[in-house]
Amino acid sequence: METTRPLIVAHRGFSGRFDDNSPEAFKAAFELPIHGVECDVRLTRGGQLVVAHDPVSSGDGLMPFSDLLAMFANYPDHHLYVEIKHNRFNTQVQKRTLQELRRHGLDESDRIHIISFSRNAVRYFRKRAPLLDTYFLLRPRTWWLPAAPVGLGPSIVRLNAKPALIGRLGVRTYTWTVNTPRQMLWCAEHGVDILATDLPDLALETLASPREEH
Repeated sequence: METTRPLIVAHRGFSGRFDDNSPEAFKAAFELPIHGVECDVRLTRGGQLVVAHDPVSSGDGLMPFSDLLAMFANYPDHHLYVEIKHNRFNTQVQKRTLQELRRHGLDESDRIHIISFSRNAVRYFRKRAPLLDTYFLLRPRTWWLPAAPVGLGPSIVRLNAKPALIGRLGVRTYTWTVNTPRQMLWCAEHGVDILATDLPDLALETLASPREEH
């Protein structure tokens, strides 16, 4: 069976070597010959749009999303996967993220990809920024699949259990978080399009020479 090399995305930057979602993690990831970098965006209680995975009350010590986009501008060969940390009660984080992308001239860029566990967030960008690539991330118990042509984002654990999700509905598959050589090779052997990993250097080494198995 011929294998194909999945596109490698650094999960929260080079988070296996640096603090995740930090300037150091992002810079180190952008310096690697990989496809892209993933980040989390959310609003602080004060309304600042920052790069952070968990809820935060202030932006102290956190990277503003605008700073990440400024850094991204220096790496024209890379892609950015923006995970919207959604508040179910309003759309402010989506609105502010799109405003920031527009301010940087990236709201129609083929290098920007929106990913989220929230159906509402995916729908928001599909409606207001239809040229942006979008992915619906699947929680362990999510069985609803979008009817719109958006990519699917199951975890590697779920994908191992249900490989039929790969290429489902004719869309790309983005899987997370793939941190062992065995998982990486499994993705290559099963035609996964994109893998997110904390260890992009290991992924580069593991997938350097796609193998053929008979």
